[in-house]
Amino acid sequence: MVYVTGDTLSTDLPVTAGVVQKQNNGHGSQNTGDLWVAKINPLAAAGTSPVVALTYLGGANDEDVYAIKVDAAENVYLSGATLSTDFPVTAKAYQTTFGGGTDVGDGFIVKLNSALTSAIYSTYFGGRGDEFSTGLQLDSAGDVFVTGWTNSSALTPTSLGSNPTAVQSTFAAGYDGYLAELNPTGDSILYFTYLGQGGISWGSDMGMDAAGNLYLAFATQSTGMPIVSPALQSTLAGGQDLYLLKLTLPAVVPGNAVTISSINVSGGGPDIAQNTWIEIHGANLGPANLASGITWSSAPDFAVGKMPTLLQGVSVAIDGKPAYIYYVSTTQINALTPLDNNTGVASVTVTNGSNTSAPFSVNLKAVAPTFLLWSGKYIVAEHLDYTYAGPASFGSGFTPAQPGETITLFGTGFGLPSVPLVAGSASQSGALPNNPVFLIGGSAATVVYSGLVSPGLYQFDVVVPSSTADGDISVTASYGGVSTAAGAFISVQHVTAN
Repeated sequence: MVYVTGDTLSTDLPVTAGVVQKQNNGHGSQNTGDLWVAKINPLAAAGTSPVVALTYLGGANDEDVYAIKVDAAENVYLSGATLSTDFPVTAKAYQTTFGGGTDVGDGFIVKLNSALTSAIYSTYFGGRGDEFSTGLQLDSAGDVFVTGWTNSSALTPTSLGSNPTAVQSTFAAGYDGYLAELNPTGDSILYFTYLGQGGISWGSDMGMDAAGNLYLAFATQSTGMPIVSPALQSTLAGGQDLYLLKLTLPAVVPGNAVTISSINVSGGGPDIAQNTWIEIHGANLGPANLASGITWSSAPDFAVGKMPTLLQGVSVAIDGKPAYIYYVSTTQINALTPLDNNTGVASVTVTNGSNTSAPFSVNLKAVAPTFLLWSGKYIVAEHLDYTYAGPASFGSGFTPAQPGETITLFGTGFGLPSVPLVAGSASQSGALPNNPVFLIGGSAATVVYSGLVSPGLYQFDVVVPSSTADGDISVTASYGGVSTAAGAFISVQHVTAN
């Protein structure tokens, strides 16, 4: 059989019985209409129609189909772009709502059965900008690789966390190319990378060899594409050049495997410490019915003064020691690391029911000082009257700090207090042996108190220097020879007397 596809404004194509979509659902200003797919028998007997099956597929706006592939079972895979907010997606697809974009809209990836009577999955793939999914490739495990271009800066799936295996983990500028790997059920992205360094980069097509290496063809105007020496041509010649990339991806895992993609201290970097709040990102970390997550609030362990090490059948081990589970969803776990004076490379595993992830290596440090942040920027802070200290733009209940005022800042990863802690106890408190060194706006700040106030949570009562200017002011704290990361701020505003 031969499978063909395209776009059409026609409302009278010869659709066949029982197909996914029998009518053209309309078009927008681009006048491409819906896509169509046909299954053709080139050996049909004379006088009989060679059209075995034909279906429309699309929403009320425009679609543009760009690639088609067929697997060994003759399932049909399609990719392209859609401006339709009602594109026919399946219920458990990776992305069920339109992300945005006004030029070409979102990319789409669709898998139809051979008879074109059922969508095995159909998903959007797009952010707030525009995407076009232009190239498709299948592997023997049933994963689908798609490439194209995007101007969305937040297309990386949250399940991949900091996305350490990407060739390029963040959006550069203009229109970046991309590569994404969709699992066999169409509900999870296993790999994602941007490719582009300004101008336009467009992933056009790709192939795969017997070893699973991908070969990608891009058109690019970027001068900073990754080059492996010796290369046939190591610099952009001008205008728009062809760019070829051979990529060996991380090992493919089953679609339902418990997978850790990244670990970081809550609000901080990848190095962890004992008695520290961490985030674990990945896939299938919790039961499928926990897509929106659950916290430890009703855990029975608290009745006996303990923190839970098992929540909804999910546990975390760090070098074999159980961590304390605060939050679980399918893509993220928030946990408190166990008491452990060891340092060096540690192994982290997640167990979800009967499935355990492969070990994930992290650096276990004596301390990993980190501020807890609002919106990834402002330190979680309070005035001494317990109202929130933050930018007024956050809304009612938030007011900036004042120069000379003592405010309370919160963090994690600052080690252990002077008093011994009881492993697993839901009650933790005690002052640090020494105060951290605080710099606010580059000036030394007086620390009135620093100590543990609840499991893994440190409180710092700090005086804002009287010379501090108005605005977003940087804050760092150094403890045990390690400083908090740059990029943490408090909002400061002088109060003008009437």
